[in-house]
Amino acid sequence: MPYVVSLVSSSDAFSRANGIMALPLTGSRRAVPVLIDLLQSPDMDLARLASIGLNRYQSSLKHEINGSAQLKQVEPDPCPGSAAGQSERGQHGESQSGAKP
Repeated sequence: MPYVVSLVSSSDAFSRANGIMALPLTGSRRAVPVLIDLLQSPDMDLARLASIGLNRYQSSLKHEINGSAQLKQVEPDPCPGSAAGQSERGQHGESQSGAKP
């Protein structure tokens, strides 16, 4: 993250813009205060990029939270030999294709 922050304070406009856009990609909470400070920049382009960066950071957090919630709702596959696993086999232990296990 220190390198990305150094880009934000670069004298080169292209480097500053790249640094601002890279901040939310770090996933670091330390990026948020930097982006908030940039919202007050007299350079409207930098302020706009900071706003976009904050939105991207927020969206990535929502995606992570929703993704982890969905992972918790997924049930594991049945173990071989369990009642659910046995339902895929015939009455005499044969698979649906007719071959022995």
